[in-house]
Amino acid sequence: MTFSGSFENYKGVTYSVYIYSADYPNLNISIGDEQGSDVMFSSDALEIITEQEDTFTPIIKKTATVNLYSKIYLGDYLFGKNSRSVQIEIYKETECIFAGFVEPNVYSQPYVDVYDLVTVNCVDALSTLEYYNYANIIENYDTYKRTATNKTFADIIQNILKTHLGQIDFVGNQDSRVFYD
Repeated sequence: MTFSGSFENYKGVTYSVYIYSADYPNLNISIGDEQGSDVMFSSDALEIITEQEDTFTPIIKKTATVNLYSKIYLGDYLFGKNSRSVQIEIYKETECIFAGFVEPNVYSQPYVDVYDLVTVNCVDALSTLEYYNYANIIENYDTYKRTATNKTFADIIQNILKTHLGQIDFVGNQDSRVFYD
C-alpha cells in the first residue's frame, strides 16, 4: 500500500508525504488536495518535532504527525503490527526531512458525517532501534562469547543501520548514512 500526496504551505513550499506498507503491495491511495477526494490533507497537515533536551543530547530523535481527512476507513492500512511495518517519508521540495515508521497500533479516526480526521503518529527510524536485538545470537551465549571479536562503535552502528533499517528511503532509493562529529 502506498499513500502519496503533496501540499503547499502558505510560503509556497511543497511538502510530499509517502506512506508504504508491504502488507498491501498493490493498493495505491492518492492524497488529494481538493474537495471530493477520498483522502485529503487537513489545514494543519504536518508537524515534525525534534526532541532535543540540551546541546549535549547524543541522539536527536524526531516525531511527526500527519493529519488527513478521509471518506474511507484507513485503520486497516495504517495499523502497524510492529514498529517497522508501515514506513513513512516526508519531503520538503526534493529533500527528505523525515524517514521513519507509523507508530504501531496508534492512530486516531473519530466518526463524523462525511470526512473523518485521521491523525497518523510517526517516529523516526532511529527511535525504533530500541525494540530489537542486534547481536543476532542464535547459538548459546558461551559459544558466542568464545568467538567474539572487538568492534568499534562505528562498526556496531553501521551494522545496525544496514541490518535492521536497510534502505529506509524507499522513495529516493538512497542508503542510510552516518555522520560522525
